[in-house]
Amino acid sequence: MLLHRDYVQYLSREIVDRLLTGQMIETSERQALVERIRSAMAEELAVEDRVNEEVRSILEQHQDEMRRTGASYLS
Repeated sequence: MLLHRDYVQYLSREIVDRLLTGQMIETSERQALVERIRSAMAEELAVEDRVNEEVRSILEQHQDEMRRTGASYLS
């Protein structure tokens, strides 16, 4: 995860606060909303971590062939 867990919590609170301040939403359960947003963000970041790990694994499987052919994974 590129974002630290504490930062995700901070972002979740900021999102809710700005939505409430801008009167874009109304809620009587501010903390529950913060938690739902935090959870959704953490879930998405976990997906990103899994994709990165899968890519790393695929690259490792093909690293010899890539080295042999001069292929670059940056292109």
